[in-house]
Amino acid sequence: MDFLRPYQSQEKNVLTSINMRFHEVLEAMYVGGLWNVLSKRIYFNKSVTLVEMDLGSLPTGEDPLAGKPYEILRLTPEMITNGKWPFPVKSRQLKAYCNLKEGLRGYALVRENLVVGDIWCACPVTLDERVCHSDIEWLGIDNKAGEVYAFDMYIDPRERGNSLAAPFQKTTLQALKADGYSKVYGYYWTDYLPALWMHRLLKWRERGRIRVWRFFSVRRVFDN
Repeated sequence: MDFLRPYQSQEKNVLTSINMRFHEVLEAMYVGGLWNVLSKRIYFNKSVTLVEMDLGSLPTGEDPLAGKPYEILRLTPEMITNGKWPFPVKSRQLKAYCNLKEGLRGYALVRENLVVGDIWCACPVTLDERVCHSDIEWLGIDNKAGEVYAFDMYIDPRERGNSLAAPFQKTTLQALKADGYSKVYGYYWTDYLPALWMHRLLKWRERGRIRVWRFFSVRRVFDN
């Protein structure tokens, strides 16, 4: 029956992805109702600021989380499946499982063995490899070997207000630099002021802006 294993694994991945989306909707409904759900999946003419950072210019030898009861760990499939590192938000644990299966790299913000935050990266290993992530095409990112597309940083709402966003991101950037990566790309919504100030604080370089629309799973950039 070994020949059935690839199909069973694929079926499990699909079911996990559906379960993840279901929990994302439930959690968004709990926080902000139906409007919170729809506003994340349907929008028109939103401005996105594209950013990049040369990791060679990133200072080393400092610990952005010094004095705080947190540490950064690189996520592995075993960490997700063995239950040793629980996530307080169900959808994030399911998303971590799906992302790792797709070959994406994740870093966890951990407090007392609890994953209170995570951030994800698409990291090509060779010039011939292209990690399939839907954002890369519409953002116009080349994402060559040695370069990273970082996206989807999340911090548990119960941990927000502890000034964690910038230290978490900076520690992740240091980890990517230590692993030999040279450049990171990303983006933020232009009208979201906390993200704007965080990216400027960490000295990301702005590459310009684009305008996008989305209808559920379909997302496109407006032609210039």
